[in-house]
Amino acid sequence: MPRVSIIVPNFNHGRFLKRRLGSIFEQTIQDFELIFLDDASTDNSLEVFKTFADDSRVTAHVNKSNSGNPFVQWNKGMGLATGQYIWIAESDDFAEPTFLEMMTASLEQHPSAGLATCRSMITDQHDQDLGIFDAYHWFGKRQRWHHDYINSGLAEISDFLAFQNTIPNASATLFKRSLFEHGLRGPENMTVAGDWFFWVTLLSNADICHVGQPLNHFRQEHHSSQRARSATDGSEVLEGIDVYELVVQTVKMKDRRKLLAQMGLIRRWFSIASRYRIHYQAQRRIYRRFLSVRFASWPVRTLHFLSVSLAFLLMPLARLPGFRSVAMWFRNLLTGSFRSSGVSR
Repeated sequence: MPRVSIIVPNFNHGRFLKRRLGSIFEQTIQDFELIFLDDASTDNSLEVFKTFADDSRVTAHVNKSNSGNPFVQWNKGMGLATGQYIWIAESDDFAEPTFLEMMTASLEQHPSAGLATCRSMITDQHDQDLGIFDAYHWFGKRQRWHHDYINSGLAEISDFLAFQNTIPNASATLFKRSLFEHGLRGPENMTVAGDWFFWVTLLSNADICHVGQPLNHFRQEHHSSQRARSATDGSEVLEGIDVYELVVQTVKMKDRRKLLAQMGLIRRWFSIASRYRIHYQAQRRIYRRFLSVRFASWPVRTLHFLSVSLAFLLMPLARLPGFRSVAMWFRNLLTGSFRSSGVSR
């Protein structure tokens, strides 16, 4: 059995594959299998892959038609994996040579942990590093991610993942395959927030350890067409509400903290509406989903209703140039209420 199963799901990332696969074969740990999953690419991906295919540790699985969902490919790869650990190495990212060495060491140092994460460098399409990824907007204590730590999975959910996806790149993670054997799956009905949902599910059954060094290079490649579709049909916000519902089923949260989590999603809704034209029917679906959220306290319930209703009423004006200052005021109001709450404590 190999120590690590490396899953490389790919669709039309031929221009990045040489760097991705090269960084895998440069790892200081070489006890791995590489499972290459091509989702019916139409570029030169398979030609690039062929230069690495002769290694006995490599297997390839090429779809004849596109699956339409990255988490279908995640599940396929995890089902094929035989290693102790799983690394979903996205095809447009790449890693430092010590990535596997340091991530496996962290998991082995902390037996209760099922997931290891590390920091990432943001890298452009020309392989130029643009700085360390630091998008933990909601939290006053960003320094937390600059250092190694171990945390209870449930505490990580209730204190951080309830409010934001603080694990934004699968390439910066390593997790135990035994979790998949106990029912862990990627949500194939989600297209945008499925990774966020996946981390919450995983950490409901295991702890998390973090390596403070940036061992992953996160390609800052903007897939504008996919982002536009998820924005205009409302799926980005609706899937965020799905994650919220999973969180409150998984951990106990007081109404005040539930409200703060909802404020984060409302802020996200408003932010998207200021950049994309969300279809009216999608806006109504989002509004109804928000109003379906339940709180035990009537003051919190009332505040939530007023916040959602105000956001819904302002949505048609969100993209007007003259309304930009009002939009920013509303976003900052939500952000300020969140930060002042001290959710990271």
